[in-house]
Amino acid sequence: MENKGSEDHVNSERSRLLLDDISELLDEHHAPESASEIRCDLERVRRVRAWVDSVETKLCAALRSSPSVVPVIELEKSGLRSSDVRRVMARADAVTSAPEFATALEAGVVTAAHVDGLAGALRIMGDRAETLMEHSPSLVHDATVMSPDEFSRHVRREARRLLDDGGVANFERQRRSTYLRTWV
Repeated sequence: MENKGSEDHVNSERSRLLLDDISELLDEHHAPESASEIRCDLERVRRVRAWVDSVETKLCAALRSSPSVVPVIELEKSGLRSSDVRRVMARADAVTSAPEFATALEAGVVTAAHVDGLAGALRIMGDRAETLMEHSPSLVHDATVMSPDEFSRHVRREARRLLDDGGVANFERQRRSTYLRTWV
């Protein structure tokens, strides 16, 4: 029960920080003048955008679990383009596989682009995605210190490394496809 109270406190604090960011951005008297003030406002926008993306991702996951709706249609009705719908659906799958990324996205410490990079790596892994998810906590940390592009390259490289078996699968495939005929 104590854990629930702690979780409520964290959510309450997160909500307060988010509302502070939004109210600062909405303040009509707020006019950033220096590069550092603009950078600060861009950081606020990034945190708010990450939270909005986390809500959209949760809603997509909820749509998928509802038998009475077609998620693609509902997401397109919300104004998303087809390519964005596919991206949001892949993002929802990724955060379902790696709940640490859902938490990090909601907190604004990673962006949707980071989660999209993870989704791409999960696609590479295919049926062996759980192997990559064993590294999820360290991947979240990596995402917090890398740009989305750097993280995408990093996580795809990690996926390929995990799939690499030193060429054994390729050798086995080649061995199966060769045969020897003798003519008498």
